[in-house]
Amino acid sequence: MMHNLELLNGKMFCWTEELFNSSSNFGVHNVNFDITIIIIGYIVSLLFMAASKEKIEDECMVCIRTNAFFVSLWIYCILLILATLFIFDIAYLNVMIGSMFAYAAIFIITQRVMIYRFKRANRDEK
Repeated sequence: MMHNLELLNGKMFCWTEELFNSSSNFGVHNVNFDITIIIIGYIVSLLFMAASKEKIEDECMVCIRTNAFFVSLWIYCILLILATLFIFDIAYLNVMIGSMFAYAAIFIITQRVMIYRFKRANRDEK
């Protein structure tokens, strides 16, 4: 059960559309900023996690980061294509809302797995 905090209510110039009403308009509306703050917080925190440096940042880490970027891009695009083919209506809208965070999360996971594999391979060589 979600509760709206009264401190986060305010007026804002924005575009709104009623879910069950075909009317949409652009103007000043009463809005609640709690979900907006949560979404921005998630996006900023994922950005910091994805862009943070490792303890040892050398050419190899740059290569791993670049490879993780492209692998995660492929995974993200494949997942979006599958979602577009097999998910419809409001469920698709929910998937698209989740996809705002998905690429950064996939990138972080892919990068961590690649770094783990690299460190394990180097440890085994020693």
